[in-house]
Amino acid sequence: MSVRIILVRHGKVQGQGEGRNERLLGYTNAPLSPEGVAEIKRDAELIAKVLRVKRIYHSGLARTKEAAQIIAKTSGIGEIREDRRLRSADRGALVGRRIVDVQGTLNFLHTHPMFKFPKGGSMNEFWDRVEGVAKDLARLDGDIVVICHGSVIAAFPILLNGEDRSKIPQRVNVEGVGSVGVVERQNGKWVRHELESGNKEDDG
Repeated sequence: MSVRIILVRHGKVQGQGEGRNERLLGYTNAPLSPEGVAEIKRDAELIAKVLRVKRIYHSGLARTKEAAQIIAKTSGIGEIREDRRLRSADRGALVGRRIVDVQGTLNFLHTHPMFKFPKGGSMNEFWDRVEGVAKDLARLDGDIVVICHGSVIAAFPILLNGEDRSKIPQRVNVEGVGSVGVVERQNGKWVRHELESGNKEDDG
């Protein structure tokens, strides 16, 4: 049975802010907000309805661990694993700043991935890390849920396909913060599409 990697972005986080006040969370361990919990619960219900998940992976940060526990409880999944390679880029001194205030720096370092964030890492280091975990997960089988971050989701299929990293967007377009996407191999290429509601597939 081939693998399907179900990528779930954590729900909204306490203190994250919105619009012009949205801040870079980085490796801060802030929990999900009540709205974020509600988002993940909706995702969990969809996953339980449509998929037969074998295990869940999360990045180890509080918001992804909490989301993983919610999905595991809803779907009756007993196996939850932490993999810190699923964390976002180390943006160092920019963490906690408003995104609008540092957007120029973010743009520059995304298009010049060999340079490091102040007191942080580089985008190339981040993408190398994500490519490693993506390829490890791609060797497994069955439905696997991965709770991670928007920048990880944006990079996943491009890195799996070995495509030019300049194609990786800064932020993935998702329906709401907690949307669910499926990465699977179709006609020899890894593609990402939204998980649609339907009948649970028979794994026999």
